Amino acid sequence: LPNNLVMNSSLLNLTAAGSARSKMEVRIAVDGPEAVDDLVRLVLDTALAVPGVLREPAPACPMTAATPTEVVLRLLLWHDPESALDVCSRVTAALSAALGGAGVQYTVLWPPPAPAAFPLGTN
Repeated sequence: LPNNLVMNSSLLNLTAAGSARSKMEVRIAVDGPEAVDDLVRLVLDTALAVPGVLREPAPACPMTAATPTEVVLRLLLWHDPESALDVCSRVTAALSAALGGAGVQYTVLWPPPAPAAFPLGTN
C-alpha cells in the first residue's frame, strides 16, 4: 500500500461489533480494602442500568490504584459509537446519585485523565 494513498485518502474505521468503548475514572474514599468489592459492584450495576450501555460486552471496572484511604477504578463500558457523549453523561449523573446515596466521597471523571505513575498521596 503506497504511503501517499494512506496520507491523501479518507480512512474509515469499521468495527466488527458495531460498538465503541468509553473509559471513566471513579475515585472513591475508603476506610479499608474490605469495601472495594461492594463499591465495584455498585459502580457496575449503576452503569448497566443506564440506557445505552451495552450488556455485551459487559462493563468492566478494574482497580487501577489504591492508597489506604482511596481507590481509583477505571470503568470500561460499551455503547453505540455515535452515543458516547449522551451515554457517558448519563452514566456520570447516575454514578453521582448512586455513590452520593451510598454516603461515600467520590469523584467521577469522563474522559479520565492520563494514568498517574503512582496513587495520589504517595511520593
